[in-house]
Amino acid sequence: MMKGTKAVAGMNIKRLVFGICMAFVLFSAFMGVSVASAKTIYVPDDYARIQWAVDNASAGDTIIVRDGTYVENIDINKPHLTIKSENGSANCIVRAAYSYDHVFYVTADNVYISSFTVTGAGRRKAGIFLYNSNNCRIENVNASNNMYGIYLRSSSSNTISNNTASNNVYGIYLCSSNNIIANNTVSWNCNGIYLCSSNNTIVNNTVSNNDDGIYLVHSSNNTIVNNNVSLNCYDGIHLVYSSNNIIANNTLFLNGMPVYTYNTVNGKALVYLENVNNYVVEDAGQVIAVNSNNIIVKNLNIPYASVGVEFWNTNNNKILNNIVSNNGREIDLEYSSNNTITNNSVSSNNWAGIYHGIYLWSSSSNIIYLNNFINNKDQVYSYASTNIWNSTEQITYTYDGTQYTNYLGNYWSDYAGSDANRDGIGDTPYSIDGDKDNYPLMERFENYFGGVEEEYNPKLSVPDIAPLQESGYVGTTFQFVFNVTNKGTANDIIELSATDTASWHLELSKTSIALSPEK
Repeated sequence: MMKGTKAVAGMNIKRLVFGICMAFVLFSAFMGVSVASAKTIYVPDDYARIQWAVDNASAGDTIIVRDGTYVENIDINKPHLTIKSENGSANCIVRAAYSYDHVFYVTADNVYISSFTVTGAGRRKAGIFLYNSNNCRIENVNASNNMYGIYLRSSSSNTISNNTASNNVYGIYLCSSNNIIANNTVSWNCNGIYLCSSNNTIVNNTVSNNDDGIYLVHSSNNTIVNNNVSLNCYDGIHLVYSSNNIIANNTLFLNGMPVYTYNTVNGKALVYLENVNNYVVEDAGQVIAVNSNNIIVKNLNIPYASVGVEFWNTNNNKILNNIVSNNGREIDLEYSSNNTITNNSVSSNNWAGIYHGIYLWSSSSNIIYLNNFINNKDQVYSYASTNIWNSTEQITYTYDGTQYTNYLGNYWSDYAGSDANRDGIGDTPYSIDGDKDNYPLMERFENYFGGVEEEYNPKLSVPDIAPLQESGYVGTTFQFVFNVTNKGTANDIIELSATDTASWHLELSKTSIALSPEK
């Protein structure tokens, strides 16, 4: 009985194995037809033009393009095609035959394009344009000198990676959702990466030397992380009518970003405050406050950002004792009122073609006094704003050895008025786009308070023993000797060292000082 049972079982197993083998043979035969039908097409060996190769290809085919320059516009409307150059983008250039058309125009799914230089697409056209195309990959492409480098519209689940987009109006442009933009180099475009869509991932890209680095308009639920964003003229990362985006662990250098913390600007924290009240900022590389009140920004040194301190719809705050220099806009107030701005030094704001020392847009009833505005290309811009540009109470101060009590305004390095009574206050107002500073200072505000040793801008002359010029490499320390004249009549000598700490910045520091008492 036991043997019979074993025999039946064994027979069932054999039948099952036979059935599986038959199914496998049939499936393999079916798959063999698909694999056998896929072919590799070479351009120009099989077809002289890439378009002709596409026209004669079938789903699953691979088109390999040998080295050379191909002048044509290519339409791809067949799915599951691979189109790639043989030896990389530097050796295979596809230039638009007609600038009013896309170089590659893709309207099919599962298309893979790799290793071309695409160029010459003109107005409203792209080097590579995906329309209603999903699950495509664009890799190792050099998209340059087009209106749009790479443009996705109504296309999802695509991967754009390891490409270079340069010298376009838009480097990479997304009006599509659920795509991955990763490991691309995007530079020297008007707009680097531009989004008007949602649920995309922008990760590990290098975005530099554009007008705007990463620009979002009406975009939400995107993830922008681990990007290196630097040397962009306006904003590193800019959001307009965009919300619920994750922006984290990006490195920003010599530009700024009107959003979010967990990022750095020039090695310091970017402080972003939204709907925050009663907060003090004392360490930051850039400060952005939106819909906030009673914020104090004080004792900061903020150089080389697109905007130093920016308030938007933010009221009843104070900006005190900061040094803000070499930014796009030093202090920016938009729709913000009843703020106090005093004891700040705002200087050398002529970087990258942007030039406002202080920028006011629909912002009124702010009190702005005892600030230095020095050598900014445009000291102040004021639109639809009426503000108070002097102290609201009289202040006792010392000027040229004499004590006075009066209202005090700001120091403007381009003020050309006179001071007939030598009280340190200009005789005519400083004009500000319809506003005016009625009490402009003749010298920097520091010179109106404290003793002689605290004088901010002593008068210097170079004695005969001092070298006329020194030169050296970055990091070289030079020693100079100057004659320094105080408020009194005595001459003093200050020894200064000048160290070029970076290619754009020269620092002066006192190594020794011996000042005579005022006489």
